[in-house]
Amino acid sequence: MAILFYLCDPLRENYPACYSEAVAIARAAREQGIKLLNPPENLSNSIKSLQAELWQRAGIPCASARAVHSAADLEPAMAALGLPMILRSDDQHVQVDVRLCTRIKHVDEAKHTLTLPAVALQLI
Repeated sequence: MAILFYLCDPLRENYPACYSEAVAIARAAREQGIKLLNPPENLSNSIKSLQAELWQRAGIPCASARAVHSAADLEPAMAALGLPMILRSDDQHVQVDVRLCTRIKHVDEAKHTLTLPAVALQLI
């Protein structure tokens, strides 16, 4: 017997009530020795800035990242990461609205059009 969780990712961030319910189901299943496939904890780390942090803490080489919650976060991200850098959605898998910023001008333009939450990624 097994339970397959077929849920949205990032579950915890987009649907916190569903995440809590799924975690409770998973906990009860584990207590009964039921195998879990794609447990809810696997569906809550797709935010790119969080992934980069987790990977770096684990010693996995990856691009540095900074979360961008407002236009005011762009210049500090650029100062920390340098140019060129990539701007993209922080919580979606889609590649829509990905920007390559090679000049300060590109970062300034993004202040008015970037979809938030976003992530600034070091380009390696």
